[in-house]
Amino acid sequence: MSLINDMLKDLDRRRYQPAGDNVTGGSFSGQGPVVPALSGRAALLGALGLGIALVLAGLAFSNTVSLRQALTPEPTPAPAPVTPAPVAAPLVVESAPTPMSEPPARQQEQAAPAPASTRQPGAAAAPVELTTSPLSREQQQARDLQTAAAAISGGATAAAEQQLLGLLAHDKGLHQARLLLAGLYLQEERNSSAESLLASGLLHYPQHAAYARLYAQLLAAQARDSEAINVLQTALPAATGDAEYHALLAGLYQRSGRAQDAVAGYRTALQLAPAHGAWWMGLGISAEQAGDSATALQAYRQALRYPLAAAVQDYVRQRLAALEH
Repeated sequence: MSLINDMLKDLDRRRYQPAGDNVTGGSFSGQGPVVPALSGRAALLGALGLGIALVLAGLAFSNTVSLRQALTPEPTPAPAPVTPAPVAAPLVVESAPTPMSEPPARQQEQAAPAPASTRQPGAAAAPVELTTSPLSREQQQARDLQTAAAAISGGATAAAEQQLLGLLAHDKGLHQARLLLAGLYLQEERNSSAESLLASGLLHYPQHAAYARLYAQLLAAQARDSEAINVLQTALPAATGDAEYHALLAGLYQRSGRAQDAVAGYRTALQLAPAHGAWWMGLGISAEQAGDSATALQAYRQALRYPLAAAVQDYVRQRLAALEH
C-alpha cells in the first residue's frame, strides 16, 4: 500500500489517543493533561497525514486540470470541404460546332477541380502540423510534485527528496513541496530534518497554518509546550476554520495550566466539529480546572455520546459520578 494511503489511514486510526497516553505519560485524573494527537510517533504520523492530503488536494484540482489541458494539443480544424462551382447550362448554338471546338459542358468539367473522392490514389495530402503550448511555471511545478508524490508511493524516497529539495531551492514559497518533504522525513523518522525544514518555512511564512500545526506537533512531542503554543498562536488567524488546530492549541493550554484558555479553545473546536468525544472530555477537564462544574458535567455527558476507549469512558463516568454528588 502506498505511503500516502498508509498515512491517511493512520491519521484516521490514531488521531486521538486516550488522555492518559500523552507525552508525559500521566495517569487519568481531574487535573490530567489532555492533548489530542501529541503522543510520540502516532502524533507525527497523524500530522504527516495532513500534509500529504494538502498536497494531493491541490494537485487533484487546479494543478492537475491545468496540466492536463497544457499537455493536450489543441485539435487542428479540419479544412472546409471544397464545393465545386455550379455547372452552367450548356449554351445552345444553332450553328453546328466546328470540328476543333468542344462542348461548353466539357470545358466546364476540365476547369473545375476534381472532388477529393475522385483524386488519384498517389496524390499527397497537405501536411497537418500539431503544436503544443509550453508549460507555465505553475504547471511545471505541479507536474514535478506529482512525480515526487508518485516516487514516494513507489518507495523511491531518495529521488523524491532530491526533486523536492530542488523545487524548494527555486521557490521557497512552494508550500506543497515543503509539506510533502516534511511528511517524507517524518515517515522515515528523521524528525530533526522535518523540524528544521518546517522552522525554515515558518521563518518566511510565520502565519502558514499547515507549517505551524506540524511544527507544533513536533515541539509538543518533546514537551516544548510554550514554543508550540507561540507557534500556533502566531498562525491562528489563518486557521479560524480548522477544528483540529484549535483542539491542539486547547490541549496545550490545558497541559500548561491555562484552564480558561483551554475551555475557550475546546469550545471553538467543538463548534466546528462537535462529534469528538475526546474533545468533549478535554473541555470537561479544563472546565473542572477552571472551577466551572456545570460546564464540566455537560461536557462529560456529551463525551459519552461518542466512541471512546474503554479506559477513557471509565474515567469520564468517574468524573460524572464525582460531580453529581
